[in-house]
Amino acid sequence: MRPLAKIVAVTSLAGFSTALMMHTASAEPLLTVLGFAQAAYNDSASNEVVVKLVRVDQDPATQAEAFSLDCAVTGGTAVENVDYRLSFNGSMSGLGTVTFPPGVPEQTFTIYTMKNAGPSKTLQIGCANPTGPAPVVTGDNPTARITIVNAP
Repeated sequence: MRPLAKIVAVTSLAGFSTALMMHTASAEPLLTVLGFAQAAYNDSASNEVVVKLVRVDQDPATQAEAFSLDCAVTGGTAVENVDYRLSFNGSMSGLGTVTFPPGVPEQTFTIYTMKNAGPSKTLQIGCANPTGPAPVVTGDNPTARITIVNAP
């Protein structure tokens, strides 16, 4: 039997507790959100840029499930093997599908930059097509822009 409502918050004021209930028939499903931890990165500190993808499970039950999304270079002025190299889990080419195994809240990959004389270069990486056994979406940062700061 499906419950009619679910408790979403409990507050206490002057010794009295109040429960905020949400009718389950009209409740939105709890989502798993995947995306970049931040929208912009640069290599001003070193020639390695660690880019982080994060997973946020709004439903604790989905933490025991695997989710994935596709990541690819989607633009920019930087040229692979001239201005940068990618490394994801030991692989040195491309990104492809990134999987978050059960209980893993983040994945990272490294961009090794090769500084050259001339203007700074950019690299844009996008993520799309999130998949999993429960409702899943891309979050606030579905793309990340990496700036390779070159010497003028």
